[in-house]
Amino acid sequence: MAEQTFGRRTAAIWAAAVFIGIAFAVTGVVAWMYGERVRQLESSTAVVAGQARTHLSAWIDARLAIVETLAIRWPDAYAAEPAAFRRDAERLLERLPGLLAVNWVDAGGTIRRVVPEEANPGVLGSDLYAHPEPDVARALAEAAQTGDATRTRTLELLQGGAGFAIYWPVHGPEGALAGFVNGVVRARELIDTSRLAAELGSDYRLELRDVDGAVTWSNAADAASPWPLVSERRVAIPGGLDLQLSLAPTPLAIARATAKPQFAVLLVSGWLLGALLGWLIWRRVLDQERIRGSERRLREMLNLLPHPVYVKDAGGRFTFVNHALAQACGLAPDDLIGATAAALPGPAAERDEFAAADARVISGGEPVPAGQEWFTDAAGARRLVEITRVPFRDPLRGQRGVIGIGVDVTARHEAEALGARIASALDQAGEAITLLDIEGRIVFANPAFIDMMDFRGRDVRGLTMAAFAVPGSNDDELITSIASTLKRGEPWRERYRSTWSDGVDRVRDATVTAVRDESGRLTGYVGVLRDVTREQQLEDELRQSQKLEAVGQLAGGIAHDFNNLLTVILGYASTLRETVPADSPAAAAAGEIEQASERAASLTAKLLTFSRRRTAEAASADLNAAVRNLAPMVERIIGENISVEVALDEAVGTVSGDAGEFEQIILNLCVNARDAQKDGGELKLWTALRDADTAPADVRPPLGPGSYGVLGVTDCGVGMSAALQERVFEPFFTTKQAGAGTGLGLSMVYGIAEQRGGGVHVESAPGQGTTFTVWLPVTEPAVAEAALQTAAVTPAAAGGGTILVAEDEAGIRELMTHTLQRAGYHVVSATDGVDAMRCAAGLDRVDLLVTDVVMPRMGGLELRDRLARCVPGLPVLFVSGYAPMESGAENLQAGDELLAKPFRPGALLKKVAELLH
Repeated sequence: MAEQTFGRRTAAIWAAAVFIGIAFAVTGVVAWMYGERVRQLESSTAVVAGQARTHLSAWIDARLAIVETLAIRWPDAYAAEPAAFRRDAERLLERLPGLLAVNWVDAGGTIRRVVPEEANPGVLGSDLYAHPEPDVARALAEAAQTGDATRTRTLELLQGGAGFAIYWPVHGPEGALAGFVNGVVRARELIDTSRLAAELGSDYRLELRDVDGAVTWSNAADAASPWPLVSERRVAIPGGLDLQLSLAPTPLAIARATAKPQFAVLLVSGWLLGALLGWLIWRRVLDQERIRGSERRLREMLNLLPHPVYVKDAGGRFTFVNHALAQACGLAPDDLIGATAAALPGPAAERDEFAAADARVISGGEPVPAGQEWFTDAAGARRLVEITRVPFRDPLRGQRGVIGIGVDVTARHEAEALGARIASALDQAGEAITLLDIEGRIVFANPAFIDMMDFRGRDVRGLTMAAFAVPGSNDDELITSIASTLKRGEPWRERYRSTWSDGVDRVRDATVTAVRDESGRLTGYVGVLRDVTREQQLEDELRQSQKLEAVGQLAGGIAHDFNNLLTVILGYASTLRETVPADSPAAAAAGEIEQASERAASLTAKLLTFSRRRTAEAASADLNAAVRNLAPMVERIIGENISVEVALDEAVGTVSGDAGEFEQIILNLCVNARDAQKDGGELKLWTALRDADTAPADVRPPLGPGSYGVLGVTDCGVGMSAALQERVFEPFFTTKQAGAGTGLGLSMVYGIAEQRGGGVHVESAPGQGTTFTVWLPVTEPAVAEAALQTAAVTPAAAGGGTILVAEDEAGIRELMTHTLQRAGYHVVSATDGVDAMRCAAGLDRVDLLVTDVVMPRMGGLELRDRLARCVPGLPVLFVSGYAPMESGAENLQAGDELLAKPFRPGALLKKVAELLH
């Protein structure tokens, strides 16, 4: 194989040598013959150039010498007779054509005589020192300074055309400068009159240039430069600046002289002969050379690849390594040629596995699918490379080997791992996340989005942005808002509410933002949704609580002031009834006043319950017993067209609250149920024992842990919308006609449940009836207190003790003072805490302090604390219309008692007796 390759190369060399030899021989002969012709033409051109220079110099010298005679004769012949200068100049121009003008210039540079004047309009009187060509002024100044003739360089003449001027200085008898004789030569007339162009122009290119290279005249100005076979001669000009004459044969003249077509035919014939012989030999090795060329191009292409490529022979030695692999190894490609895998960087185990994989492909002769392998580069960085190995046979040598092509997939591997982590994070995110393309179609949605939008079991990919709208809801404005905001290039953020098919309103915070790549190009959108229904409910409950608090403060304040009035009315009515005969009209009137006061006190108690400012005394009662007792009354109240079903859970026992509160709850709920069923229906009054964990999420207020007795009232009436359910417990809110309800019933139910540590819940939908449930914590049975004794307490013995009374309401203060004095106590009254401190300072002893909780200047608690410093262990009886948290009345100490307004005189005397005895 090597000899065959050598023979092919030898044949190719001989073929090239035959062609080159014949071509060189023919070319040499033709070149010598052509050179001889060119040298002959060059010699003849030089002879013609010399003759042309001589002719032109003689022509110019003859004319300028005559002009110089005018300058010589001036002081003698023309100074006295200037007209003689004109006559001589005109004769000179007639006899010696070729001069454009002869002028007389005064010493200041102004043209005073112009010959011929009619051929040079506008020249007379021109200031040559102001000539647009600065070289004119230079030549004048130089002639004046040196006293010799001076020529200008080639310039644009005032008469038009290119030429030059010569100035001969003229001096007077005493040597002073008198002026200049100026000869103006235009190159065109000079050449035309000399007939140099006419005689040589058909065969030669002529050009006259100045010393600075400016072209004075040329018959081949558009010809390419430089001219072939050019011959140059200097043409001497008076005035110190010579001209350069260039003369060269025209291309046509060269072609005629050298006979190029004949030489070309001879040259081409010789080359064709050499080419024919060379081709006959060359075609034998064309295929081999083509293969080698393909191999070179393949190597060049492989070196341009950014991926590592190598070729190994059967011995596992590298026969080719591209630049990418060599660079990764930190070596030059030539350093790896002939080496094995041992020359690679990295651990030995890694290199051995690499070599073994190549050996398996070489021995098996089958390609191996791409596999990923770790490769440690020269910098010590571990790269994951996907390598494809293919068996290879050298087409020239026939040797077996392997080609390996690797692709660095480290970045892709890391990106895939990162993408997997991101996808996992998105799948596990609590917020609903979706990706959309630039057309607004979903390309990805995490499980939270699918669950939130109720798309379980559906493929959401390809859905439009309308997926943000709830099916069946009217969210067209929502989609329009999203589209218009994104079109402006702004992110869309909004909290919106949708009504689902089950009638439940759900509130969500949504954000849709544009996604752009590194170049800022829009690639899609990302949407994030978060269900904030519970948060919205809490916010609504907070606002509801704030409204209840505001109205409650108003109601509580009214009830407090009204209780003060009722205390006076009830106290004096009780006193009046005790002081008159029992069968007298006055006693009957006093009894009626007491009953009316009791009813008014019940109303204020309701107001205090509603305002959450009633001092709730610990109480417990059997809930089922209360329902049984009230069931007959409920049947009478709701009418005959509504059937009543009572279902009691016997597991329900004692709960927090008293029978009166249960009565208010049951009656208010049942009356509302009756009003919701105008055309009749069914009402179910039921109880159940439940744990707080089973309570609905929207029980108001939230429940604490523990067991609860649940009182429920269910009707099949008109039901309520979600908006109405949000407001049913607001004070003074009612859906009934004017005069048909106060709007306080459900608010009182809410207040009782809240004060007892429970909560309320409403479940309803339009046309599907309503269920109200009241959750009250289960308690142990309590021992019932003895009924309040309304009869007068037996007065204590006179001098039974000194009592200090502090009350800012005058009527109550006088009532308490009068009642206690009748009972035999020594009473000192004060209008507030400050007045009480002043009164106490004048007393020898104080056995009991009776004080209001809230008073101007100083309240009852502060008064108690100050008196305790002077009278340790002093018992205190607080009286209050309500017990607001800010008053501190809940902070009673040992020896303190609380009496709620309104109270009867007997209740006051009972409390006082308990504290003093």
